[in-house]
Amino acid sequence: MLKSVSELYKMLDSPGVHEIGFRVLKNFSDIPTLHHNRQFKQKLYSFEKFGVKSNGSTDYLEYCAATKLCGFNLACGYYDQHKETERSDIEYLKELPAMVARLVYHLGYQQYPLERELHISA
Repeated sequence: MLKSVSELYKMLDSPGVHEIGFRVLKNFSDIPTLHHNRQFKQKLYSFEKFGVKSNGSTDYLEYCAATKLCGFNLACGYYDQHKETERSDIEYLKELPAMVARLVYHLGYQQYPLERELHISA
């Protein structure tokens, strides 16, 4: 049983909107990290109108590797990162807290253990 929401290892640090991303590790280049748990993958793919993509930040992987639990990266409404044209979708940001709450409820109060060990070299 989850002790807190933080055990989901979610990050709000992915460009675009309505997308969930996971990092592809160099030594498992064909397997995104979240795909190490089939049940977790199915739950994410069935969440509302969110798409799933195979990229994202590596920060949450440290927690996943240490605890052997899955994590993910959630789009937080920005575009053109690290450029002069970088911008945010303010309307999406207003909706995001409620979406995060729905996603946590959707995932349920269970842990999703990694089915393969993570070796972080990304």
